[in-house]
Amino acid sequence: MLIGLHSGPGYTVCPGHGLTGGSTLQPPHYSPKAKVSESRPPLRVLVIDDSVDNADALCEFLVVMGCAPAVAYSGLEGLSVALHFDPQLAIVDLEMPGMGGCELAQHMRSMRPDCRTRLICLTGRAHTDDRRLCREAGFDDFFTKPITTESLARALADASLGAQRV
Repeated sequence: MLIGLHSGPGYTVCPGHGLTGGSTLQPPHYSPKAKVSESRPPLRVLVIDDSVDNADALCEFLVVMGCAPAVAYSGLEGLSVALHFDPQLAIVDLEMPGMGGCELAQHMRSMRPDCRTRLICLTGRAHTDDRRLCREAGFDDFFTKPITTESLARALADASLGAQRV
C-alpha cells in the first residue's frame, strides 16, 4: 500500500512498501544489485505523471530501489515541486492535460539554466518525432512504457553519478 505524506507545498513524498499494479514498470526483473548506492544520500527523484496509479507505482518502486521520491500529478504541479524538492532526476510523462512533458522540460531548463536535474521522458506514446522533440525540449533520455527495471536502474545510476546531458 502506498502511504503518502504531505511534505510541503503541492507535493507528496512517497514512502511505501512493495510494488502495486499499474503499467509503468515491467516486472519482475528487480535485482538487489541494481539498487542505488547506500553509501550516498538517497537520490531525490520526482515523478510527474497524470496517471495516479502509474505515478504511485513508480514512486513505490523507487523507494525499494533506495531513492527518496516525490510525486506530482500534473505538469504545473511538477514545476512547483521541482522548485522546492530540487530533484536530481525527474521522470516525466509526455502527454498530460494542461502542461505536457515537453513544455515542462522547457520551463525547468529556462527557469534555472544551471539546473542539473536529469530529465527523463517516460511515455506510452512512441511516434517517430517524439524522441527528437523531447531532446529539443531539454530531456536527457526517452523511454516508452512499460520501462524495464534494468533501464530504470541504469537511469538511476546515471543520475546518481551526475551524468550530464548528451
